[in-house]
Amino acid sequence: MEDPNGELSVVFDLKGFSLKNADFGFAKFLVKALYKYYPSRLGAAYFIDAPLIFQGPWKIVKPWLRKYSRLVTFIKSNDLPGLFVDPADAPRLS
Repeated sequence: MEDPNGELSVVFDLKGFSLKNADFGFAKFLVKALYKYYPSRLGAAYFIDAPLIFQGPWKIVKPWLRKYSRLVTFIKSNDLPGLFVDPADAPRLS
């Protein structure tokens, strides 16, 4: 049986991100859902290959995350397999 109190990790592939992809309505929905339906469940959030242009939207979204913002890690896709005990468990990014 799965542990109902386990932590979850999320991975956001930001390769090719541009300002036209910045959906603040969806970001706000995601943050609200996290706090309402999954309180204290987020263990890690990985933002993969975030381009320099992402810094502006991140400055807007980061305060919405409050305590969860410290769980966000920005990494390059080639470093992703090293985060997992078994690299075969790493998400495959296209």
